Amino acid sequence: MSYLLLKGVHVAAVLVFVSGLLLLAMAGATRNWALAQKLRAWDRYATSPALALVWLTGLSIATQGHWFGALWLSVKLILVIGLSALHGWLSARIRRSAQAGLATAGWLTAIPQGLVIATALIALLAVTKPFS
Repeated sequence: MSYLLLKGVHVAAVLVFVSGLLLLAMAGATRNWALAQKLRAWDRYATSPALALVWLTGLSIATQGHWFGALWLSVKLILVIGLSALHGWLSARIRRSAQAGLATAGWLTAIPQGLVIATALIALLAVTKPFS
């Protein structure tokens, strides 16, 4: 697969993943059980597959570019691993809350700010490739 096609699929998958992660964070603060159920379905059918595609295409791009070992990629991977872990934690929290019919914690509304900052840093690292 060509570099530009991989990059396009990667960017599209990142957009779906990050938007789904934002939705999960907001679902964590909702008291609306039906909405939480719908967001869980969105996570299962869109956000989770997008995350898998992000990893597959990202690793393929890094391999083609021979960037493994570059400091910028290591920092980016740490941030991406953090976002992947956040996704797993939020998914599990929403699933448990929805199954029990419980409202989730309102403090989860603080997560989107961190998510936006981490995503911006990842984009800056990918585009500028500093400290190569």
